[in-house]
Amino acid sequence: MQIWHMEPFPCGDRRLPHHVFPPKKITADQLLQLTGVQYFKVDLDDTVAMKKRLSRVKNERKVNSSDMLTINEATQDINEKVGNSY
Repeated sequence: MQIWHMEPFPCGDRRLPHHVFPPKKITADQLLQLTGVQYFKVDLDDTVAMKKRLSRVKNERKVNSSDMLTINEATQDINEKVGNSY
């Protein structure tokens, strides 16, 4: 996983990296301290283990609902969905 500061006004394809220059990468711990966003790694190929991990995290944080969105090149209206993520 890579985390970096984005340029303030990205232009072009938003799926491409928009590093500030020179690139300023941060760690997962720094991301948590700066934004409260926590990183969890799951194995997408092992769906049973992934579901158990997600359930455990949700229970620990008392989360009752969640959304999972999978986007790939075959997704209809991919550009609109990617644009809505920003």
